[in-house]
Amino acid sequence: MLKTGDIVDRYTVQSVLGHGGLAVVYRVRHNALGSFHALKVLSHPHPGIRNRLVREGQAQASLRHPNIVSVTDLFAVDDALGLVMELVEGPTLEQWIRDGGGTLDEVERLFGGILDGVAHAHRSGMLHRDLKPANILLQPGPQGFVPKVADFGLVRLLDVPSGNPGASHPGALLGTPRYMSPEQYRGDVVVDARTDVFALGCILFEMACLRPAFDAEEIPALYHRITRGEYPDPASLVPDLPERFGEAIRGCLAVKVEDRIPDTAALARVFATPPAPPPGVLAPTTPGPRRLAILVGLVFLALLTAVLLVVGWPRSTPSVAPAPAPVVVAAPPAVEAPPPVVEDAVPVETVVEVAPAEVTRMPARRSSKTDPAPVQAAPTRSSGTVRFTGEAQEAWLVDGSGGRVSAGRVSAGSYTVRARFAGGPEVAAGKVTVAPGETVTVRCVAAFRLCSRM
Repeated sequence: MLKTGDIVDRYTVQSVLGHGGLAVVYRVRHNALGSFHALKVLSHPHPGIRNRLVREGQAQASLRHPNIVSVTDLFAVDDALGLVMELVEGPTLEQWIRDGGGTLDEVERLFGGILDGVAHAHRSGMLHRDLKPANILLQPGPQGFVPKVADFGLVRLLDVPSGNPGASHPGALLGTPRYMSPEQYRGDVVVDARTDVFALGCILFEMACLRPAFDAEEIPALYHRITRGEYPDPASLVPDLPERFGEAIRGCLAVKVEDRIPDTAALARVFATPPAPPPGVLAPTTPGPRRLAILVGLVFLALLTAVLLVVGWPRSTPSVAPAPAPVVVAAPPAVEAPPPVVEDAVPVETVVEVAPAEVTRMPARRSSKTDPAPVQAAPTRSSGTVRFTGEAQEAWLVDGSGGRVSAGRVSAGSYTVRARFAGGPEVAAGKVTVAPGETVTVRCVAAFRLCSRM
């Protein structure tokens, strides 16, 4: 580890900025120019880690964008490698969130900058694969913090076959578990921009709600929640959250790749602030529950007036004797519908939109009236089918009595999944419930020694 005052190449070490498991970052001063920089020096000698730092430097050196940390040099520091980067004086986004974050306007501005930086990398053909708050630095500026995306150590070229340099091995699990997409957990060989879009959804959720979307300490629990799309409704955590924030989060965190927002350009459109209308023109808005109730009432009043004009108004019995000649009574003039007065409108119950299936929601509140419970047919003891797939050397079920049950036709009920992975002993790998007539596919992942239904 370098010390204050040490000279490396053309730079003098001033202080330690931070350190992790693989590298230490120093604040350094260029001896000839007097400029200040960040120097990232590897602390791990593994060749794969060394190659990763080289890829990081090459990627960031080629990406010139105000929302990406720039890299200017790469050289040997004793037996390690050193990467010279732009010095960012502010905190990481992770620290900003931990310190209480900011207003929703600040969240919008910062996330817009992050999105611009990632979009530039994608347009340049690079997939980050490790986006997270700790890898986003905040540079103080006149208008507030400027976000800068850093740490392209897991970068991968888009549209490049998996056998080319920079690609990971098939089935390798790379990334930070809390921000990894379902396809990263599965170890899919082919990933695209939607993997980074998923991580951006996690980041936006955390910036707005000040807590992770997928909050669990153990990797198996994170695996279950991410691959099932189980996260809190952000609007329940932040009641004044703009709907476009929620729409962007839901679109980013879709479990199925084909259901996810496809790229950063589409995400920017979803997240964009609606443009202000020209002067004197009312902005088109989606009617809320109160406005919808008023509009329905006005339409009903207009229809009623039209019917009365056609059929005729009800007449009362005359109080005087009729004249010899019949008197023709003209229909009264049409009554114009009154203009809507929102302040005097009768409140109506708020309508709650149903979220996508992958989002976990609290149960609906019960009515104040006690409704009779629906009569359900008594369950019958039937059977279902269980199939195993994935990387387990052997997998089977154990019923409530401790008996071993092989895959295939099984009685409906709950089972413990036990499995044996290559080079390891038999382990309890999960639980599964089989409903009558159901076919359940259980996938086993060797990296986590975990089996769960797909």
